[in-house]
Amino acid sequence: MKKLSGTQIARPDNYELANDWDLFQFKLKKVRHLLQFYKTSEAVLEAVDSELKQAEALKEALEKKTALKPKPGIAEEAYLDDTDGSPQPFIRYLPQEYDKGSKYPLIVYLHGYSPYLDIANWGSMPEGITELADKVDACIVMPFARGNTDFQGIGEQDVLNVIRQMEKRYNIDGDRIILAGMSMGGMGVWTIGSHYPHLFAGLLVVSGRGDFYFWHKINRSSVPAYKQWLIDKEFAASHIPNLRNLPVWIFHGTADTLISVEEARHMKELLSPGNPLFKYQEIADGDHWIHEPVFSNKDVIDWIKNIRRKNPESFEYVAYHPAYSQAFWLDISGFAGNCQPAKIQVNVKDDKVLIRTSGVKELVIDRNKMPERIRKFPVVKGNDFILKESKDFKSAGNAYDMGPVKDAFLEPFMFVNAGMKDSEFGQRVFEWYKFAKSLPRIKNEKELTEQDRKEFNLFLFGEPETSPMIEEVLRSTPIKFTKDEFLIGDKKFPRGGNGLYLKYKSPWTPKSVVIQCGAPWSKSCSENHRYDFLPGYIVYSEESDPNDPFGCGKALIGGFFDKDGKLIQ
Repeated sequence: MKKLSGTQIARPDNYELANDWDLFQFKLKKVRHLLQFYKTSEAVLEAVDSELKQAEALKEALEKKTALKPKPGIAEEAYLDDTDGSPQPFIRYLPQEYDKGSKYPLIVYLHGYSPYLDIANWGSMPEGITELADKVDACIVMPFARGNTDFQGIGEQDVLNVIRQMEKRYNIDGDRIILAGMSMGGMGVWTIGSHYPHLFAGLLVVSGRGDFYFWHKINRSSVPAYKQWLIDKEFAASHIPNLRNLPVWIFHGTADTLISVEEARHMKELLSPGNPLFKYQEIADGDHWIHEPVFSNKDVIDWIKNIRRKNPESFEYVAYHPAYSQAFWLDISGFAGNCQPAKIQVNVKDDKVLIRTSGVKELVIDRNKMPERIRKFPVVKGNDFILKESKDFKSAGNAYDMGPVKDAFLEPFMFVNAGMKDSEFGQRVFEWYKFAKSLPRIKNEKELTEQDRKEFNLFLFGEPETSPMIEEVLRSTPIKFTKDEFLIGDKKFPRGGNGLYLKYKSPWTPKSVVIQCGAPWSKSCSENHRYDFLPGYIVYSEESDPNDPFGCGKALIGGFFDKDGKLIQ
């Protein structure tokens, strides 16, 4: 291990060799994880030995500058995620007769939740899925998605990254990508499918849920406005119009004790009206683990063989965030308000395309993506917004400059000790590791360079009294500190016993900066939901919110900033 870890091989420019380098780094990371977090046993030592042998083969290929050739069947691969600079794994399956000259459907399978899930034990495909792939002559990929992230935020981004990696590495038919998942993975299918319906030929949801409020039996109106937006942004129940032109098939066991069949019935009630492509099936007396009868179902096999991605003529679409701006052949290039939903309604009638919007400042239309029949039809605006045309647009969506804290994790970032005790800063670093299964980049404030400020979103942990950088950021925000109080608009909150998180545009570069001062954010918060409910700014007490299902901190005030940097409460 020491010999391999000490090997200094720069990441090659050659794409295939770079893939081997990424996997080599991941193998070393996995070995370190096994040795650090697993109790020594014969099985663990065998696993370490196996990973080291694979790392040796990759090292030899890198030294010889000859990339390893992919083999059919199941294999672990990796890519380098530039957000925290870590190698991220995925498991792929290639048919035994895989031919790089032929195009293949891709089944993207999202795994379920386990409190013990980590980079060493996660990679087992469910029974029956490779047999299903063989019957439809498809490839499979299973993203790690940072573990138990519910496939939201950086977990969702990992899934998109892995799909792109599969399209680069193998001959994938982009019109035949099926998103499937079970349990937490089923919820991930709802989330990602409703955010990016233009990417998929169909969605297969097994034992999943798609509505936060129904899940936790919470009345939406009882939740603070900032929290409503954070929830609505993620869950499919808020994006039902986006799914009405997509083949969706739900399976659920009637005897499921982990996720009640009522969750599936609820989503059926929401989606069935208005979607002629929707299918629903309950497995009588089936428990939570019904993947095998689903994957062996002849009708499912025929369904996968026959569905194709298809852009609709008429549709409705809703987006709560610029990352989800692509509405098939339209792109919301300008939102009218920050952290407000944008809605589109498209109707084709009398050889005209009528577009109505709300919450939209600017739309871009790509006629190349439109269905051929309507491609030359004139477009009529039903209300006031800017409409532009572009050939083969790339979705402008990414993250709000003034969005929630977790947006800052979606670009290259760094944790900065801005005067915090080393033990406390170490805890902030470990919280990210527990959440995302990787260490962030870290530096002390005094070590930061101008290049760091240009390249990274900076998470500053400390106080304005100990950090010149925090003090400088606060001078540009409408949030102020005194010796004893946080000042949020006309409201005052004691600093003692309370804490603050805020995300704001960097005063130095186009990047973002996140500040955390005072008390830590809820020590009892579930590690996989730690960053779910941190808006653009929040003052919170040390105690947990008794009404929060994940044990997150108790907010005293929370909200966002508008595009001019002013408070939205």
